[in-house]
Amino acid sequence: MSVPLDWLLEEDTSHPAVRLCTLTGLLERPAHDPEVVEARRLAMASGPVAEILSAQHEDGYWEQPGTGYYPKH
Repeated sequence: MSVPLDWLLEEDTSHPAVRLCTLTGLLERPAHDPEVVEARRLAMASGPVAEILSAQHEDGYWEQPGTGYYPKH
């Protein structure tokens, strides 16, 4: 592999989403690939993704149940 690609695939615990995007976007690995599954798990559990998801209600909505279009802005 190339040096930039090696760098993007490092298992960097502070930026796991970079590895996930590299595996899926650049290398076109399928969602069921074990490396993709693990990278997605790590990305969802840390950094800004985890922070955003922590604001979501456990039933899957943000502000109130419904279509997800509220609040508009």
